[in-house]
Amino acid sequence: IPLMRVEKATPETVSSIVGVVDVLWESCEKSVEELQAGETCGRFNHEATTIQPGQYLSVVTLGAFHWLKVDASNGAIRAGDLLSISSTAGVAAKAQQISIDGYSFYAPGTIIGKALQDLESGTGVIAVFVSLK
Repeated sequence: IPLMRVEKATPETVSSIVGVVDVLWESCEKSVEELQAGETCGRFNHEATTIQPGQYLSVVTLGAFHWLKVDASNGAIRAGDLLSISSTAGVAAKAQQISIDGYSFYAPGTIIGKALQDLESGTGVIAVFVSLK
């Protein structure tokens, strides 16, 4: 399995999104003997906001996710709205339809998922159903 390169999504890279970064995994420095004896190792760090090269993380590729950074500066987000990337790297926003020859649609490969909560204005975090399309 190839190793994924992870970076904050931008409007230019939105079609290459494979999921939403959840948490940083921090490993431990236990010996093989300690691990074989049943010692627990590592923890999820829910406070981390940046993943450094060589670190491990969890990626949500499908399903409900409790914490997605969103920006409602260009319009309120309502539960049920489709989400895409905003102009701020790593932050989602309400997806905007494009129109060509009188037909309106969302650009293929740009939808991250569906909002499960509202955000009236500004930036914040909401629950989302991750469903890439």
